[in-house]
Amino acid sequence: MAKLFPRLDSRRRRIALAGLLTAGLVRLMSGPAPLTGEPAILARVGNEVVTASELVKYVRLGVDQPNALEKLVEEKLLASEAGRLGYRVDPKKVETEFNRLGRQRFQKQSDFYAWLREQKIPVAEVKKRLERELLMGLFIQNEITARIEVSPMEIGAYLSEQRERLLRESSEYRLSEINFPRLESIPKDLAGLDTGFEDLGWVPFRNLSAPVQAALGGLKAGGFSTPVEISGAWVIFKVLEMRGPGPESETGLAIAARRIIAQRKSREAYQEIIKRLRDRYGVTYYN
Repeated sequence: MAKLFPRLDSRRRRIALAGLLTAGLVRLMSGPAPLTGEPAILARVGNEVVTASELVKYVRLGVDQPNALEKLVEEKLLASEAGRLGYRVDPKKVETEFNRLGRQRFQKQSDFYAWLREQKIPVAEVKKRLERELLMGLFIQNEITARIEVSPMEIGAYLSEQRERLLRESSEYRLSEINFPRLESIPKDLAGLDTGFEDLGWVPFRNLSAPVQAALGGLKAGGFSTPVEISGAWVIFKVLEMRGPGPESETGLAIAARRIIAQRKSREAYQEIIKRLRDRYGVTYYN
């Protein structure tokens, strides 16, 4: 992070980027607490069952608890369909992913094995999970991503509606901030605040948190944001300077528009496939 924002100290980075970072997919050492309860069948996906013990191990390997069961059901649906269509995963790729998984959190692979033993997660189960993820990846790439088409007309229509927003997201803002302990302590005349602002330097607009982006919306150089609550304090941002994208921005905007449209279509196609697979294989949940 320091390389990306060399001009911001840790506190100011936290404020400027509040809410931007999300938890990684794999949380080996700091994963969520295991689910509790006696082993039982939670769901049936076609001829396969999802047990409580399977879900516990699934959560320990990094899936958010609130969505874990649904994610596991969807994985089984996609893997079943991929197998039916003849997709296969090279065992060498599974080994590569397994080794990469260990290196993400442990300096030595032996420590990874020790952690798995401590958590009572068999190596074979981890590799089976990785194989299923790779199988899903092949299916999604070939059956969804590769089939998404975005026409020049769609890109043009999107840009006619969203050009200003895309340009703003491609811009950089030089910001300063001032903190107040309570909302009512913020003066009505912000223009009279000559001192107390701290320069945050240049920050890409897209790297700001959603609340800060909303507070800066429509401002020009010299403008003050609406108050934003961050870490128990109320923050006012002042726009010192702005700089937009260069002459090549039209090409960049078209690429960004195509990516956004393709992502939306991919999400819609994914949900449609999941719905179809639920009907094909049958999904039953048990209390």
